[in-house]
Amino acid sequence: MAKRLFFTAYGISIFGTGLVYPLTAIFLRETVHLSAMQVAAYFALAALSGVLVNPAAGMWCDRQGPYRVAIMAVAAQTMGPVTLALAHSPAVVWAAAVLTGVGSGAFFAVQTPLIASLFGKSSIGSVYSRQYVIMNVATAVAGLLSGWAVGTWGESAYRIAFVYNGISFLIYGVLAVGLIGARLGYPRLVDEEAPDDEPASTASPWRPYTDRRFLPLLGMQLAISAFAFAQMDAVLPVVFREVGGLPVLAVSAFLTVNGVTVVLLQPTIGRLCERLGHIRSLRLLFLTWGVSFALGALSMVGGLPVAARIALVLLFAVVFAVGECFLSPSFQPLVADRSPARSLGSYSASVSLVYSLGLALGPAVMLPVFSQWAVYWGILLLAMGCGLVALRMLGSESSTDASLQSQVMSR
Repeated sequence: MAKRLFFTAYGISIFGTGLVYPLTAIFLRETVHLSAMQVAAYFALAALSGVLVNPAAGMWCDRQGPYRVAIMAVAAQTMGPVTLALAHSPAVVWAAAVLTGVGSGAFFAVQTPLIASLFGKSSIGSVYSRQYVIMNVATAVAGLLSGWAVGTWGESAYRIAFVYNGISFLIYGVLAVGLIGARLGYPRLVDEEAPDDEPASTASPWRPYTDRRFLPLLGMQLAISAFAFAQMDAVLPVVFREVGGLPVLAVSAFLTVNGVTVVLLQPTIGRLCERLGHIRSLRLLFLTWGVSFALGALSMVGGLPVAARIALVLLFAVVFAVGECFLSPSFQPLVADRSPARSLGSYSASVSLVYSLGLALGPAVMLPVFSQWAVYWGILLLAMGCGLVALRMLGSESSTDASLQSQVMSR
């Protein structure tokens, strides 16, 4: 019952995110009348605010548990979009950017400890897997709805969407942090095997960046965010349009097919991940994404007819989605497994920080070279190879993998 309520709360919040995701830049340009540089500054300020608050949020989580941090994060996430809905001047926009960035940076720093505290470490993979399905469905439906609403009602639809987005975070906080947390007694994540002489108050937010056992995971996260997800969101649509000469409808179909495939395959692949373990699942992730990038490169070969390009691009979307399905049940559980029990907040925060940096780095590095076929696709394939190397540096199967496999064998 608690998990069902949690997923309902998550669905409400992610639906609000989906409403404004495709509209924010357009709203700032056409309604608030900001320049292109000012729009870029909004996103940069939001990202910078998240980066700055992230380490402190992780340390606070280690010392006092995830609940107070989550409440603060939800409050900021509520106020940010509502403030943006009221914006008529750059000053209000900047305030909204800071609130949104602080809320996002703090929340993503403690999301994994919050899930682990509420439902146990063993549930992290299944919760993230279910969330990923909900995210793809909710954002797709919300994006279509918001586009229709803006076309029908104009400026008021923008502002209503931002207000709902803020309220949706508040609902998430009340249900997930308030109701579920109170019902479960706000449990602390306790590892009975953790040594008593390592109090949480000594947690350092910089410890993950010097932990040789954990650094390969940060390298993998950088490859995942900068050279996979950032490419899907910001670069590949440009590649398909300007290099491949594909119609806009084909680019939209690429993203739609990707999302639908994730929704259809995530439950099945999630169960497969339980049998394979986290290390093997992530190995399949990088191999699958390597195949998808090879298909993408082939689709941009000169001389191919447009129909053949479209077919290869859609196949690329399907194969990439298969790789995504290996990610959700495997990566965050491995982060929890490789983090000291009393420092999960700081370690989880470092992963979300690297993810945010990767989303900013990916377009900055790859957009200048997207038209150079060999360079662009070669870098993406190299990044997947680096992910495999980082995975190998982790060593043998983790203890979580071993326990998972023993559970599967005992069934």
